[in-house]
Amino acid sequence: MKIKMLRLFDDCIDMSEPHSEGWKIVEDLVSSFNQESVPATSNSIFWLFRSLKAESMVGFGPKTVWHGLQHAMRTFIEIEQNIIVVKNRLNVLVDGDFPDPYVTAIAYWIVLIVISKKFLVLLLAAGSCLHIEGYDFDYDTEVDPTVLAKQLPFLYETWCQCFTSTLESSIDIFISECDTALKEAGWSKDTLMNFKAAIAGNIIGEQDADRKMQCSVCHSRYSLLGFGLVEPRWIKFIECTTSGHRFDCSCEDFLENYEIGRSCQASPGYESESVKEDSESGEEIFHDAKDDTNDDSQGNEEDEIAWTTKCENLIQRIEAVKGKDPFQAVAIQLYRTQARTWLGTYELGERFCGTCFLKNEGYLDEEVKYDGDFLSSMPASFNQ
Repeated sequence: MKIKMLRLFDDCIDMSEPHSEGWKIVEDLVSSFNQESVPATSNSIFWLFRSLKAESMVGFGPKTVWHGLQHAMRTFIEIEQNIIVVKNRLNVLVDGDFPDPYVTAIAYWIVLIVISKKFLVLLLAAGSCLHIEGYDFDYDTEVDPTVLAKQLPFLYETWCQCFTSTLESSIDIFISECDTALKEAGWSKDTLMNFKAAIAGNIIGEQDADRKMQCSVCHSRYSLLGFGLVEPRWIKFIECTTSGHRFDCSCEDFLENYEIGRSCQASPGYESESVKEDSESGEEIFHDAKDDTNDDSQGNEEDEIAWTTKCENLIQRIEAVKGKDPFQAVAIQLYRTQARTWLGTYELGERFCGTCFLKNEGYLDEEVKYDGDFLSSMPASFNQ
């Protein structure tokens, strides 16, 4: 019925400005896409994407970027929930049933990787063009309307084409990205088979290291896999440091609490000895808020340099020990796309598996998912 109505008024849908009526239609279709009793490749928003005319005038704003993120996340999460492509792939690799809740958590990580490679990169580009607070762009420049008029239609057309092609080939893409992610994580078939056997034999949990590689919510333990958990508070610290402490910086508190807590308890894959050395040295951190408006003395300037350098050194030291983590990398990408904001609340040291992480960010919240209430969790950066 919706598609029939859209056909009638196809030539009248105006999307030339961020507040045009066409974007209100898109918002409504995105909010209700999973209430249509049809596959994702046959729903109204998919039809609208496919019907895009190459010469269409398109101009959108930050709120459209937010809706794009919500639509991509929820569409492809729902696809995995319905046809369990990644779960089936993992079951084949271990010659039987891969143990829950691990198979579900890993499947969600793979889905997020697909979304990141296909869609988050486009949203990050759009956010930069629009100068959305929290995205990467030159903060000393203004948005150029002429350049924007060329970039936005291109990005929207690319988005529509990417969405349709990814939906139509979702099974093959999920399997391919699953194999790639397993390889990057160093999870061979033997590794997964041994992990399955350890779970079946209730071997995990005897050693102290097992408890350190435990999800803070569901208590699943990943010590035998090495990867599979992310620490959102650590990610925020990394991103704040790499962006020059520009966005809601709380790194001073992080450093102080890290040195106190991590001298006794290491994070997933983290080496705590270096932190112990810093703690035992008796050094203290003195840093006043973000602006330091009263910081006129050279001594205070040296403290500022020491503070920022300490952040950088800690990250280099810890990340060098951890190695390449494909799941942390994709969580960072989501954090950036959300305008360097977490939708959930996190404490230092908390670690999350794929399921608990996406649930805490609101993407597995059934109430939000089915009433289309995407605006309640929208960060202020998108409300422009």
